[in-house]
Amino acid sequence: MHHAPSPSDMPGYLLPENMHELLLDVIDELQLLAALAATTEAPDGQVLPMELKRAALAGYLRRVSARIETALGQCSYPARFSGAGAKVP
Repeated sequence: MHHAPSPSDMPGYLLPENMHELLLDVIDELQLLAALAATTEAPDGQVLPMELKRAALAGYLRRVSARIETALGQCSYPARFSGAGAKVP
C-alpha cells in the first residue's frame, strides 16, 4: 500500500502562506500586464490605443521584483514545520 510522504520526508523550502499568496498576486498582475500589452483590438473590433511608457513599466517591474525578493526572503531551508505531529529534521 502506498502512503503519502510526510513533511519530514520531503526536503525543501518552506514558504509561509502569506508569501505564497503574495506570489499568486504577482502572477495575476503579470498576466494582466502581458494581456494589456498584447491587446491591440477591443472585442468590438475597435483599435485600442496602447501607450506603455517605458519608465512606468520599469518602475512596475522593480516593484514586482521587490515583492518576489520579499517572498523569497521569508523562505526557510531546510523546511521547518510546526504544528501538531510535525517533525523537525
